[in-house]
Amino acid sequence: MSPAWWRVEEVIAQGAEAVLLSGTWLGRAAVLKLRAPKAYRHPELDARIRAARARAEARALRDGRAAGVRTPAVLDIDEGAGALVLERIDGPTVRAAYDGLPDADRARVARALGGVLGALHDAGLVHGDPTTSNFIVERLPPEGSVSLATIDMSMGGPAEGVEERGVDLRLLHEAFCSTHHLHEREFALVLEGYRAGNPGGAEGAISRMDAIASRGRYQARGAKEGTG
Repeated sequence: MSPAWWRVEEVIAQGAEAVLLSGTWLGRAAVLKLRAPKAYRHPELDARIRAARARAEARALRDGRAAGVRTPAVLDIDEGAGALVLERIDGPTVRAAYDGLPDADRARVARALGGVLGALHDAGLVHGDPTTSNFIVERLPPEGSVSLATIDMSMGGPAEGVEERGVDLRLLHEAFCSTHHLHEREFALVLEGYRAGNPGGAEGAISRMDAIASRGRYQARGAKEGTG
């Protein structure tokens, strides 16, 4: 990324796949997502993989935005570096904010969370990693609509069928109940929001989520009974 365009302020996060840097792009508050090269891969193959993943994430974010879901705008892409420059969205993640909110605000955020995932699914998209860390509480007014921004769709994209939507929902359920275990019953409110956001396909996806959970329990029980 050209230093004439980009100014780094701080490292936001360092993950296994990418580093997130906060700064400015052409004077605009932005986040640089830089996928680090992998030494175990051939350099040419590594460059192609990082470029393809950057393109796929940019496409998923743009498709989500086109569907009416709040996502960071893609400001620039550097395929050679496997890098994306994204609009910086301020606010706490749902994970950071949720447990400390009053009951009424938690309910509104839970419904909004389900509504966002429902809108993605209604548009034929999946998030791929819908943990509560990947949704930002951009606006939480005393009354009215909660605004959540959806981030990190690097594992998302088009959904071909109900199985993918069910998996997405199951991932959200597992993440919600493990992270916010004191309020896990409030996942019912998430499903309320999901039904509102995906009125035509919600029941099929929820049924598939339950079926996936049952398969997991059956497999775990079978493995346990097969030991010894």
